[in-house]
Order: sequence, then C-alpha cells, then structure tokens
Amino acid sequence: MKRLLASLLLLFVAQYAFAQADTLFTHTGKIPCTVKEITPETVRYTHVGEELINTVYRNAVQKIVFQNGRVQTFEEATALKKISGLHDFNNVTVTQLEGDVKGLFKVGDISSAAQSATLLSDMGAVRDRAFRKIKIVAAMMGANIVYLTQQQTVANNIYLRNSYGNTPGTYLSGVVYTNQLPSLEEFKSRTAGKSEFQVIEKASFKSSSNDVTTYPSKWKFKLREVKNENGLIILDGDLQGASRYNKFRVASFDEKFFYIYYEEKGVSYNVKLAI
Repeated sequence: MKRLLASLLLLFVAQYAFAQADTLFTHTGKIPCTVKEITPETVRYTHVGEELINTVYRNAVQKIVFQNGRVQTFEEATALKKISGLHDFNNVTVTQLEGDVKGLFKVGDISSAAQSATLLSDMGAVRDRAFRKIKIVAAMMGANIVYLTQQQTVANNIYLRNSYGNTPGTYLSGVVYTNQLPSLEEFKSRTAGKSEFQVIEKASFKSSSNDVTTYPSKWKFKLREVKNENGLIILDGDLQGASRYNKFRVASFDEKFFYIYYEEKGVSYNVKLAI
C-alpha cells in the first residue's frame, strides 16, 4: 500500500510539474520545459526539473504554449509548404540564406543546369528553367526548401566577326532540406508489416530534360527491411525495373500511398506505391 501511495504521489507531482511548464512544439514532438529566451535565431529552454540550458533553432519550432495559456507561433516554421509528391514542386522554396535552413533536416545534395541551344536566347527564361528543374528534383526527394550554395550564369557572349560565342546557361547546386521528416513509426504502422507492394506510378527526371516523365506501372516492390538512417526512412528491397538498386528512401506517405526516391545513372526516380 505504501509503495502504491508513493507511486501515485510521484505521478501527481510529475503531472503538476508538467502542468506548470511551457510546452515547446517542434517538428519531432513536444517538450515540456521552461522557456528562458527567444532570440532572432533560436529558442533557449530548460527541461522540467533541470537547470541545463538547451538551444533549438526557430526554424524547428512550430509554436510555444506558455504555462499561462498564451500561444506564440513562428513564421519560420509555417512559411514552408507541405510537399506530398513531385507535383507539388511549385511549393518548394529556394533560398541563398543559410539561416533559413538552420534547424531543418538535411535530405541530400542537389544540382541543376539549363542551357540554351542558341546564342540569342532570353537569359531570364533559361534561368527560370534551371530553378524549375531544381524544384522538381527537390519535390521528388520529399524536400520543401533548397539552400543554394552555388549559382553561376553564363551570359550571351557573341563575337560577330568570327561568328562564335557562348550559349547562355544557368548552373545551380545546393542542399535540400525539409522541416518535417516522415515518421518511421507511423510508416511502419501504416504498412502493417507487409512485404510486397504494388507500384502505381513511376516518374523519372533526367538532368538533360526539362520535365518529368510519368507513366503508370504494374511493377512490384518486395520489401526486406525498414531502417532509420540519420532520421531518414530507408527501405531495403527489390523494385522491378531497378535490378541493380536495392536501397530506397521514403520521400513521403499518406493514408493510401507512399513515395520512394532513388537515383540511378544520373536519373532521379520517384515511385508511387499503394499501401
């Protein structure tokens, strides 16, 4: 009886402590804490019952519910739009500010190039094509923001007497991020231990192309293992049509479908499968 009363007392104390705490909502869960300071880049807090100060970037914080009931949301987190599939590529944000991606999850590296076939092409159109291509690949990867680390533009350079010159082109490279990774536990719950899945649609994008090639498929995907690699959901299995490749990353999923991403011989693939 004494042990039971002691346990109940500890539970009551813990619940009371949490009730008196602030709650920090991040992209990975919620943290009962005491918020100490909010700066232009970070939120500093202590865990309940501790004095050690922790720091999280504002980009990773959705909102804070203070113990007095006041709620503070963060524009940094809500400004990024959700990517459900490659067709949401227009929702991808491109930035050259490193601060825009602090606290976000790195998905991978990316590059894009667009070059005109003639010397007299419009530079603006060529540049727009390069940005469109990098957004498409980012969406295929399940990312919603691209941090550009390099941007190079080759302008028209015509030398009329000898009739030679450089055709205009734009070359981009960077790192892709997301503000919310797919949940491994939720993915396992939705797939319910299945080992074989039906492919609904396959999309491919070559670096030399200007658009995605999408076509229906009757292929099968046989799953052997689901792994967590640095927060990313990695599937080990066999996909018909990708015989030399057996490692795929889950880009996104919903109630009915999930999408896997992989690269092979310079081509990006996004495959839609039924759950």
